[in-house]
Amino acid sequence: METKRVIVVIVIVALIVTSVSIVLLTLPESPPENTGDTTAPVITVTSPGNQSEVFGAVSLSFTATDDNTIARYEIYIDDTIVTVQQAYNWNTMGASDGIHTITFRARDQAVNWGEASITVTVDNSEIPEYEFSNIFKIMTYNIEESGINADWKEVVKEENPDILILVETGNFDDNGNTQLLQVIDEFNDYFVDEAPYSGFTAQGIAFSTSGEAVLSRYPVLAFYQIPNVILDNEAGYDVTHDFIDAVIDINGTSVHFIGAHLKAGGGETNKDRRNLENEGIINYMDGLGEVPIIYIGDLNSYSPEDTITVDNDYGYGPLTMLIEPDDPVFGNFSSEIHNFTDVYRALYPSELGYTYGHQYAAYLGRIDYIIVNEFFTDKLINATVGDTAHADTGADHYCLDMFVTWNGSGATIIPPSEDIEIRLDRLSTTSSEIREDAEDDWIFHEQTPQIDYITIQTSMHPSERYRERE
Repeated sequence: METKRVIVVIVIVALIVTSVSIVLLTLPESPPENTGDTTAPVITVTSPGNQSEVFGAVSLSFTATDDNTIARYEIYIDDTIVTVQQAYNWNTMGASDGIHTITFRARDQAVNWGEASITVTVDNSEIPEYEFSNIFKIMTYNIEESGINADWKEVVKEENPDILILVETGNFDDNGNTQLLQVIDEFNDYFVDEAPYSGFTAQGIAFSTSGEAVLSRYPVLAFYQIPNVILDNEAGYDVTHDFIDAVIDINGTSVHFIGAHLKAGGGETNKDRRNLENEGIINYMDGLGEVPIIYIGDLNSYSPEDTITVDNDYGYGPLTMLIEPDDPVFGNFSSEIHNFTDVYRALYPSELGYTYGHQYAAYLGRIDYIIVNEFFTDKLINATVGDTAHADTGADHYCLDMFVTWNGSGATIIPPSEDIEIRLDRLSTTSSEIREDAEDDWIFHEQTPQIDYITIQTSMHPSERYRERE
């Protein structure tokens, strides 16, 4: 494969994102209306607090109320406009330490401007101290249409993750991150004996089924939104759902959490989009260099290691790129720097681990993943899928989680794949068969039957699950 130009990738991505931001900031304002209204919108700053000390990633947000329609929103940092929305993710690592003024403005249709300013002190000289346990939990959860069913929050309370990547959070940024802030407050009020979450969500998301967010008990050093990626041919590609890159400090190490939601749907067009999106984000991860990476979320595609699915129209391209770099087709798009591991399948080669289809049996399959690079392969304890009381009603996806042992103590030894045998059993016989053993490749014949029950045969026993918090 042609050597990828790492520096060029980073620069081009930055230029694309900057160009999009400039276009948004320079869009023409709505023409004023002569309504006789002389009352300015009332501004309420929701984050951060006035005269607070901040570091790393900082969420700036506000609300504005008025008797008439709000026509324009603006946020300024030190007299420089940074967004025309009600929220902005500010990466203060690029700012100087010291006092900065944040101004929030809104204009109604009668050209009345409301304004509020606060000051914050940026201090990135050191990361504030926080309690760290060697063993911690990471989870991803597609919460379906921005949490259309409130039971998704019960699932999070039952799971109690330390770092949480949420998928389909398109409503979280509305009205100055109102829903995001409500969720953070509810969880922090519930987990009174845990360190509090901070949270960030993608901005400018138009649909409830798009966007990702992160909640973390550890410091978030930076939060990037990635609407475009660079392909191997150096062309830019506009992704269906923006990726996020949350850089989180874990015991003094910066870890990149790449939140993903690849294009959904069957058919060749959607499979091609997923393949291109994944090709581009692999290039982005290569551009980061040799750093700890967790690629996490809803990839809407199947793994070549477990083709036991009722539907096979989602394809295997993205996962093959990630975990099978020697594949004659998709291996051409694999990372040139990282060796990726599919956590659940590596830990449990003989367990199904379905993350989707419990509400739609025709689409049973594993499409949500936690993928780690070589930094984590000796730090994995266990993983679970949708195993709490509200898992079936929380969303149309199951959550997926894993426990990590930071110093490697008590880590699970990844079992060899040649000891696996997984078989699909049926009450009725048809020409369809799905089977893998130590000598044969996966065999998938069309005319897939309705699954009546599934038998798993293996010559090993899965490792004992790590006991979760009470």
